[in-house]
Amino acid sequence: MAMESRAAPESLIVIGVAADSRYRSVLQEPSSLLYVPLAQNYDSIARLMVSVNGDPSNFKGTLRHAIEQANPDLPIRTIDTLPEQVARSLWRRRAALWLLTLFGVLGLTLACAGVHGVVAYSTMQRTREIGIRMALGADRASVSGLVLRQALKLTGIGIALGLPIALWSKPLLASFLYGGGSLEPVVLAAVPLLFGAIAAAASFGPARRAAAIDPAITLRQE
Repeated sequence: MAMESRAAPESLIVIGVAADSRYRSVLQEPSSLLYVPLAQNYDSIARLMVSVNGDPSNFKGTLRHAIEQANPDLPIRTIDTLPEQVARSLWRRRAALWLLTLFGVLGLTLACAGVHGVVAYSTMQRTREIGIRMALGADRASVSGLVLRQALKLTGIGIALGLPIALWSKPLLASFLYGGGSLEPVVLAAVPLLFGAIAAAASFGPARRAAAIDPAITLRQE
């Protein structure tokens, strides 16, 4: 049985040293614990841990049957696998992460709409310039590239401002995560690429409309 070191008897004989463990929660920092014989420190609520080969969920019925055969009067509160216990201890943080994900998707959608609106308005304001470029020999591909570069430039500025903030807030976000540290470099590399792809997709419509401008009609209107 594990117990807090501050609640231990005054005199103990140490027979071995165990590795640090997270006893109550996977997010809790390892604390000072003592493993003492159950016969010397009785606890009416005992916890039996069983290691099995294969899917532990398939052994629940077998384990319950074995306990009932050994002592039919022994009450069994619950039989959980280790992944189930970990999931139960993390449900609050997972709910918070789902909420943050929802707000993130909403913010991403608004950002996409904002990029599209800014690029479309800017392209409309530069209609005469684009018409002159095409009259002087610019092809449709170069005009589309001009609009796309504008969108990617705005996105690059946003990424340059956002990455330091993301790195600064990393310790706060890390408190909501469990076992995700190895993915951090992948995420930091993938997010700018994702934003760039979204900016390119959002500016595709304005770029196509800009490439379809008729320079003769545009210059006559001006």
